[in-house]
Amino acid sequence: MKHFHLDEFAQMDTFFHRIDPRAKTVTTLVFIFLAAGVKTPALLFATAFFWILLLIFAQIPLSYIFSRITWVIPFAGIMILFFPFIKPGETLFHVNLWVVTLTATKEGAREAVMLFGRVLASILAVLFLTLTTRFNYLLKALAELRVPAVFLQLLEFTVRYIFVALDELKRMRRARKARAFVAGKNIWHLHTLRTLGQLVGSLFIRAYERGERVYLVMLSRGYTGKMKTLHDFRMMPKDFIWTVLLLGAGIVLVILDRRGL
Repeated sequence: MKHFHLDEFAQMDTFFHRIDPRAKTVTTLVFIFLAAGVKTPALLFATAFFWILLLIFAQIPLSYIFSRITWVIPFAGIMILFFPFIKPGETLFHVNLWVVTLTATKEGAREAVMLFGRVLASILAVLFLTLTTRFNYLLKALAELRVPAVFLQLLEFTVRYIFVALDELKRMRRARKARAFVAGKNIWHLHTLRTLGQLVGSLFIRAYERGERVYLVMLSRGYTGKMKTLHDFRMMPKDFIWTVLLLGAGIVLVILDRRGL
């Protein structure tokens, strides 16, 4: 069954892919932290454009970038839509919902635009980090940066085996259709609810049993809970240059924002 591949573009060999994962991780996270405090919309969208340029230079297709953005932006979309109506200030327009009339303010609209800019810039920065770094290298870099091992193991197993659970769910749905199951007209139909409950329960049991088998197999092959790769990280001059330039760009961004540009 077809799934999206996390390392689809991480196998490439560009300048950005060759940067030490530790330097890339630290600088990207620090840059996101600095950009989160920016209060000028123009600078936030300039930051988002900056990350898009880096992704283009890393030979990541624009279509792929925008397809990933559309998966994440809607999660913040609800707050962005409601911000103009929950922040007091100068009236911008009214929305009549028959029962109640909502008033949008200029201050609220500005906060919504800023929130959208922060979310967009942060998503693009994370995309740059994950699309130019192999998943196992990223986990090893986080381990060397003293991120708790339990968190990394949970992250690794979730990403590695979520597709196994999805495949299992698809097989169960196919088997259900093969047995002529017909859902009710709505989700509250008693037979439909009962079938869906059995499906979810069975999926949890199968996932638990598969997890036990995978864990035993890993122990038999010498698993100790540590990330192991055939690649050893070593900081090179280009990695230090990257670190200085990106952190410098983040500091310049903050200075321009404080001066009200």
